[in-house]
Amino acid sequence: RFEYCLHFRLQCGGRYRQILFCLDANRMKSDFAKIRARIKSLGGVHDARLLGVTWLAADSSLTITIDDLFANFNGLPEYRGPQRAAFVFSEVTSIKLELDVCEPGLSLYDWTFPNSIDGEHGAVLSFSPAGRILIRFRKLEYSTIPRSE
Repeated sequence: RFEYCLHFRLQCGGRYRQILFCLDANRMKSDFAKIRARIKSLGGVHDARLLGVTWLAADSSLTITIDDLFANFNGLPEYRGPQRAAFVFSEVTSIKLELDVCEPGLSLYDWTFPNSIDGEHGAVLSFSPAGRILIRFRKLEYSTIPRSE
């Protein structure tokens, strides 16, 4: 049974790319402190390519999908191989998008978590070559995505 199914239709330079992911609700991890520590241990998920950003207004949720959770370690002995992942921010109270580029290779440069206040967390995702997303939210979940999907 899948709880989240995401369909992306990305347009860049007149070309379209369609992607469909379904996330198994049983594989979703939702402990914020553990997810924050995991992202930090993975070097802020540096060099992971952005596959999609989906905003569901009715749910106040934002999903960010990346191509490789372990991209920061590519070329090093500890590299586990590519692993797609999706991060679902729920109970989102604000989003600020500063993405003004349309490049096929938009990738994460850094991912930080400013201080939490009264159960509300913040995340700043910076991208290369340019741009960032600032999010205020109450809940964060993530799941890996099998390569066959």
